[in-house]
Amino acid sequence: MSRFRFRMRTLLALPLVVGLVTAFFVRSCYTLIADGIPANVLLTFLILDDSGHNPICSASVHIPKPICMTKAALSATTDAEGRARILFDTQASEAHNPYHRVSRHVSYGGELHVSAAGYLPRRILLSELTMSSPYHYDETPPPIVIRLRKW
Repeated sequence: MSRFRFRMRTLLALPLVVGLVTAFFVRSCYTLIADGIPANVLLTFLILDDSGHNPICSASVHIPKPICMTKAALSATTDAEGRARILFDTQASEAHNPYHRVSRHVSYGGELHVSAAGYLPRRILLSELTMSSPYHYDETPPPIVIRLRKW
């Protein structure tokens, strides 16, 4: 009789164990909801001096060959506070996991060129600067801070 009880307990616990194992492996699976969603993102750049962290005015921020909807070169010049703004017209994709949490990925393509008089120019991939989640989820992402070194 005790052997029969042990088997009965095992059979009762088996669905729970199978459910937990399934949930563990399935939680990383995402289902694509939509791809190629038009996304207009206003990117703000903050250009600072590397040594004093002071804003650099009249710096050039340029994306010569953006991988976005416009296909035209994007450029802006920083103001007195060291800020420049570029409207990035791109695409996004959305997916959800088994728990119905929506994730969003915005495609930031192209190389960013930043230059200012008296400073070393910098070239950075835009995708490397926009990896964190606020650049994909927030309607207005935080400023991208770039520090330039003097000659």
